[in-house]
Amino acid sequence: MQKKKMPFRVVTIALAVTLLQIFIVLTFNEQRDLTTRYTSLSQWDSHWFANITSSGYYVRPQAKDIQYTNTVFPPGLPALSFVVKKVTGFNARTSTILTSQIATFLFWIYFLLLARRLKTSPSFTAVGVLSVLLYPAAFFFVVGYSDSLFLAMLLGMLFWQNDRRQYSWLVAGIHGCIMTATRIVGIPLIVLPLVHTVFTKGFRGLSNPRPWITTILSGAGAGAFFLFCRLVFGEWFLQVRAHQYWATKPDIGAILNPIFYRFWKPFYIDGVLHPDYLSIMSFQILLAFIITAMSLDIFTYMKHKHFGTFAIRMSLYTTALLTWAFTLTARSHNVSGAFRYMIVPAVLCILGLMGWSAAMDSKKMLPRIVFWVLTLLLSTTITMQMAYIGRYTHRLWVA
Repeated sequence: MQKKKMPFRVVTIALAVTLLQIFIVLTFNEQRDLTTRYTSLSQWDSHWFANITSSGYYVRPQAKDIQYTNTVFPPGLPALSFVVKKVTGFNARTSTILTSQIATFLFWIYFLLLARRLKTSPSFTAVGVLSVLLYPAAFFFVVGYSDSLFLAMLLGMLFWQNDRRQYSWLVAGIHGCIMTATRIVGIPLIVLPLVHTVFTKGFRGLSNPRPWITTILSGAGAGAFFLFCRLVFGEWFLQVRAHQYWATKPDIGAILNPIFYRFWKPFYIDGVLHPDYLSIMSFQILLAFIITAMSLDIFTYMKHKHFGTFAIRMSLYTTALLTWAFTLTARSHNVSGAFRYMIVPAVLCILGLMGWSAAMDSKKMLPRIVFWVLTLLLSTTITMQMAYIGRYTHRLWVA
C-alpha cells in the first residue's frame, strides 16, 4: 500500500513546489494586476522562444547580424510551446511561460523520484528541495526560459538509465534527445549512459549495445536541428555561428585561465549584487562545490567500500563537472548569465549529497552539518532572488 501511494505523493509535492515558485515570481514582480504579472514573466529570451513558436525559424540575407536569425535558440522549448498553444488556444507568449511551468512540474517529479531512488530521508529531501528553491536563479524555472525543460529531461535521462525495466534505456534516450534539442550544453552529456555503465558494470558493460543506442538517440535531438539548418538554410552549424555574435565563442583554454579562479571585488547595481559579478564568481563557487561533494563521497566510499547508490551519485557528479566545464568554455568571452546556467551542476550536486547522506546514515552529524551549512549559505541569497525577479519582470537584464 505504501508503494502505491508514493507516486501520488511525489506528484502532489512536485505540484505544490511548482505552484510555490509561481506564487513567488507573481508576488515579487510589482506589476499592477495578476494578468500583467503573469505576462511579465516573458522577457528577453522568452520573446525569441515565443517568436519561434508563432513564426518558426528564419535567416534573412543580413545573417551576419544576430537580429536577423533566431536559429541561436534550439527547438526543444518552442516545439513543446507550439503544442501547448494548439491545445490551449493561448498566444505564443503565454504558451511559452506555461510550457516552462509544466516542465518545472516534471523537473520536480524527477528530482523527488531520484531522491527516492537514492534512499534519501524525508527531512533531507525537504532540505534538498529548499536548497534548489533558494538558488538565486531558481525563478527562471517558471518564466519563459528553457532551464526547467532542460533539467527535467536531464534528470529524466538519469532516472531512466538507472531503471531496470525492459525499455528504460529507450525512455532514457528519448529524454536525452529532447535534452540536446533544448540546449547545446546537453551535447557533451550524451556520454552519460556510457559513463554510468562503466561505474556499474565496468568496461565490460560497454559490450552491451543498449548504452550506445541511448547515447546515439540522445544526440539525435541536436543532430536533427543541425540537419534542419543544413537542409533549410544551407549550413550545418548555423546555430553555433549565431552564438558567436552573442560573444559566446568556445574556448577550451578558458579552463586554465587564472582570471576565472581569482577573487573579484563585488560590484553592485540598484543596491543589489550585480548579476555579472555573481556569474563570474559562480564558476569557482560551483567548482568548489562539485569537488567538495565528490571528495566527501569518494572518501566515505573508500572507508566503507559497499556504499549504497555510489554509481548513481558518481554519474551525478560527472554530469555536474561536464556541465561546469562546457559552460565555462562556451561562455568565457561573455560570462553574463552564467550563474543561471550553473544551477544545473548545483542541482546535480545537491542530489548527490542527498544520496550521500542516505548512504552515510542521515542520523550522523556530518551530513546534517553539510546540509545546514549549504542551506544557511543559500538563505543569504534569497533577497537577491527577490530583487532579480523585480529586475527581470521590468525588462532589466539579469541572466
